Parts: sequence; structure tokens; C-alpha cells
Amino acid sequence: MKAPSDLWCRFIPLATLLCLGTLQAKRSCAQGIVIEDEVVTFNVLDLGKPVTSHDVSEDGQFLAISHQGDDAVTIFDLAQKKAVATIKTASPRSVLWRNGSIIVANQLEGVISVFDQRRDWKQTSEIILPKPGIKHLSAPRGRNFRQELIATCHGDG
Repeated sequence: MKAPSDLWCRFIPLATLLCLGTLQAKRSCAQGIVIEDEVVTFNVLDLGKPVTSHDVSEDGQFLAISHQGDDAVTIFDLAQKKAVATIKTASPRSVLWRNGSIIVANQLEGVISVFDQRRDWKQTSEIILPKPGIKHLSAPRGRNFRQELIATCHGDG
């Protein structure tokens, strides 16, 4: 498989200050990507509160950022470079963005909440798990998402 001559990747580290950046690769080879020259640029997004988790919308326009200690999820518009909405929800640990909805693992409650972008971020569904302590959510993207989730729980039960 031939790799492209230019590779662009987006880095989004978890921190109180979320940073967005790009990496440009100048050359490739049959065994994989060889990075000859790196060009890394980071812009700091001062969100004012610690970041727990994040996920990019499937169209690449938005970023959902959970703030577990503040019981909130911030919706960040990547083109406008600003927060456009805040969802209040208890202990949001992990977030997924699928089919226009943000799926939030509420760690302490053992509940998964679903908020719909098309309904001005109203909660449209709730799944109560048999165990609390949700740490991570995972699911396929795009046409492979069939309303099935994998949740990792570290609680009693």
C-alpha cells in the first residue's frame, strides 16, 4: 500500500488547556510512514476547567469535551474556535459522538445519557447499567454504528 506524500494528523492531548495541532510528514516508504521533517503547531484552547475526555463529531466540525469535576460537556466549534454549547450532566467520564448525538458515560451513576444535536442538545435517551463506575465507551463510527456500545465499568455489582 502506498502512503501519501503528505500526511496530516490532528493531536488533541488531554489537559486543562486543550491543544490542537497538526503534523506534516514529508516522505513515505513501503514499510510505513517515514517522517523526515516535522511541522507541529499547537493552539491552546483555554477551557477554564479540567478535561476528562473528548471526541470529534463524525463530520469533523465539532469537539465534545467532558469535564467530570464540573458535571458538564462542552461543545466546541472547531471552525469558529469557540464553545457553542454546554450540556449539564452528572459526572461525565467518557464521550462519543455518533450520528448527531453525544453519548455520555456518567461514571458515578452508572448511566449512559444521549443528547441530540438536532434537538438543541436535549437528552433523548438514558441507559442504566448494572454496574456503576463507567470508565470508557467505545463504538464503531459512521455506517458501522448500529446503536451498540461497549462500556468498561469498574464498580461493584
